[in-house]
Amino acid sequence: MNNKKFTKEYEVHYYEADHKKRALETSIINYFTDTNLNLANICKIPLEKLHQSNLTLMLQKYDVEFLKSVYQGEKLRVTASVEGVKGPCFYRSGIAEDSLGNTVVKGRGLVYLVNTESRRPTEVPKEIYEAYGIERPSEEDFPFEHIKAIEREDYSKEFEVRYSDIDINGHVNNSKYITWALETLPFEHYDRYRMERIRIVYLKETFYGEKIYSKIEIDNSENAEGRVKALHEIRNREGKLLCVGEMRFKEIYNEGKNS
Repeated sequence: MNNKKFTKEYEVHYYEADHKKRALETSIINYFTDTNLNLANICKIPLEKLHQSNLTLMLQKYDVEFLKSVYQGEKLRVTASVEGVKGPCFYRSGIAEDSLGNTVVKGRGLVYLVNTESRRPTEVPKEIYEAYGIERPSEEDFPFEHIKAIEREDYSKEFEVRYSDIDINGHVNNSKYITWALETLPFEHYDRYRMERIRIVYLKETFYGEKIYSKIEIDNSENAEGRVKALHEIRNREGKLLCVGEMRFKEIYNEGKNS
């Protein structure tokens, strides 16, 4: 039995790019999300069907590598697949290729199947993982590196969850947490660096109207190599930790458009 895949072509629109015409990281992550939804549809297990059974999907861990910058007007072929399941977890993977077939972005995620009534994870049933072309559950865990907690606050910002932050699952879209992290950094950071990798762990939901607090610690230990690391956390007004993350950036001076 072969794992099913779905591929879709996207063009980076002007409203999906930054002031340097680079595709926003969240734009590409949203392409991955959309491709995964399309994969579920062709496997005949759309979100609507899960919701009818009081089930939903919740992303718990995400790891995305940006191998080169992508610019407004470029076209990407994005492919999504489910590589395995174990217990309540799906292990997703995705790649984005440019018009020459070069991989420019690759990502992987750990997604939980959750009972919407108990709000607890539930084991992925056989009919669902077989629909994705998976013969049997995995015996080994899916490895994700540990993310170090922040020890100091170099930058911080307050946000309020808006109506437009809520997605079709009825909760805050996962890419919004990444937006909050990126918005916490100063504007001039993006004139000097581009994103190389982002890792994030989602710990607790937040809801419409809530205030959240985004904090970042800058690690310059790799600055001699033209790289900088930003550790990140988001808490709600009660101080409860909603997510932690790590972003790695590469200096873009003298790299040109093809970096």
